[in-house]
Amino acid sequence: MGENDFHLAQCHFQRATELAAEHDVELMAQALSALASLDVLSGDTAGGLLLATDAIASAERSPLRMVLVMALMRAGEAALLAAQWDRACRFLADGLERIAELGTERYLGDCCELVALVQLARDDPRAAAVMFGASTAVHERTDGASQVRFIAKQARAGRHRLANLLGTERLESYEREGRNLSRDQVIDHARSVLRWLATAWEIRQTIRTELAGQGARYPCLDRAKFGRTPRRRG
Repeated sequence: MGENDFHLAQCHFQRATELAAEHDVELMAQALSALASLDVLSGDTAGGLLLATDAIASAERSPLRMVLVMALMRAGEAALLAAQWDRACRFLADGLERIAELGTERYLGDCCELVALVQLARDDPRAAAVMFGASTAVHERTDGASQVRFIAKQARAGRHRLANLLGTERLESYEREGRNLSRDQVIDHARSVLRWLATAWEIRQTIRTELAGQGARYPCLDRAKFGRTPRRRG
């Protein structure tokens, strides 16, 4: 939904928020979640991510726990579309924990697909292929991907890129590995991936902060090149 006409989709979901007002928190959460991704795709990254957090806030008011899972998955999607990988991983990790608590597979396939795209963005094609395989298997068991999602185009492009990077035979092998994972194995695998990614981003941020500090203490340093110039030998 919404892949071909963002403006029409935005009008549709904006109208849904007006109808929901404060009386239907479930509808409000769904509409805000959709608008979040649409705003990002339309170029308003900050506004889209703000709507994603508003959607989560609305979902937290609902007694239906799956509504919060939905809002967290869609927030992860919005963050991924905005290339905010660390934020996407935090949303997905939070949603994954709730999926595990509820003992469901609903939205698990969407989560795996989003994790696969994050891994592909980090140039880890093998891991991405495994998660795409897991996503396919879960979707087959749960009647397909969510109808309201805006990552489908990126997912198709990601699979095409993997085929070019890995070749058909290796891609099928890695996807089969993911397809053969049980529900609990999928959750454990996705958890470990998200934890590793979170740690990697924390380390990178620490390094950037330290480099910025050294640049401030030594103004003669070109911070754009600092740490990249090879040492001379001899």
